[in-house]
Amino acid sequence: KGVVSRIDLHAYSWESRLLAVQVDGAINPGNSGGPCVDSAGLLVGVAFQKGTASHHDNIGYIIPTLVVERFLNCAARNAWGFGALGVRYVRLENTSLRALVAAPHASGVLITGVEPTSAARSILEPMDDVLHEVDGVTVGEDGTVELEATQPRLRVPLEWLFRRRSPGDTVCLRLSRQGVFRTATVVLGRLQPLVPSDPLEGE
Repeated sequence: KGVVSRIDLHAYSWESRLLAVQVDGAINPGNSGGPCVDSAGLLVGVAFQKGTASHHDNIGYIIPTLVVERFLNCAARNAWGFGALGVRYVRLENTSLRALVAAPHASGVLITGVEPTSAARSILEPMDDVLHEVDGVTVGEDGTVELEATQPRLRVPLEWLFRRRSPGDTVCLRLSRQGVFRTATVVLGRLQPLVPSDPLEGE
């Protein structure tokens, strides 16, 4: 038994961060894959992993149902992967930086880089474009968005809005450039580094 300590994005592998629930209940070897239920007996996720550092004390992680459902949908379609926009950004908490990009009163993040393999490369201009909304969801100046299906609404990193979708899906972005607002539709890709870590990848 335990309580939920945190809901945030967590590293599932070297290349991905997905939603995870941190709990203080013990998760021991052999528990991974087991169901985790709430006080009403409803499934909230699957036991995932635990912190093994010497300074950790009963830190465990649950794969939440939102991620489990995405995995089951991928299995049903035999189409694997989680979407990625392929951009880098900085938060706009600094009032001077917001003034520099002509967004003094609007929340959002400043795009600072676009991956060469991203479909957004021909749409976004680094150091000029500010991202304000994704599919109608407002992006905070701290780079977070509200997490659906939580009450009260929790906030998680912006990255989740793309990771919850599949490669090939489209998202609608609300952007501004020096105070001029516009919308753009972008096709999500995969997390694909320019130089693969495995030299045989893609062969």
